[in-house]
Amino acid sequence: MKNMLKTKNLSVTADSYFPGDDNYAVVKGKRIRKGSIAATLQNVKTLNCLLSEKPSLQRDQDIHTIVDDIRPIIEGLVATELFDIFSPLEWIANQHNKGRALVGIVCLQEVPALVSEETVDHLKALYPNADPFVQKEMQKVLAKVA
Repeated sequence: MKNMLKTKNLSVTADSYFPGDDNYAVVKGKRIRKGSIAATLQNVKTLNCLLSEKPSLQRDQDIHTIVDDIRPIIEGLVATELFDIFSPLEWIANQHNKGRALVGIVCLQEVPALVSEETVDHLKALYPNADPFVQKEMQKVLAKVA
């Protein structure tokens, strides 16, 4: 914050990250596509809808497709400090927002350094009542830290 106070403007605009017609920015060495955060938030909404449905092959395929689309941008989202504002634990803690929880789990899979003992304990507590698709994703996180 100290460095930010030396600048004229405290706010950050889309143009400050993506000037002109730029579609990418490099933040902390990670290339980030314009719209990544907005796409992630929309995917959370879609995942919420899908995870509220009864499990089926089609539903699970749809969820898998979205997760596969999110996976490659996770490191960029981490670089933008999205997971500093809301930690992965906060993403997974709210079981009323299952799409957000799933994105938090995918984040932990892609960036294992963000997995804490508290996060592991929370995943283990949530596991018995989690959606079967989400349970499989939780297992991937837990297997990496075992």
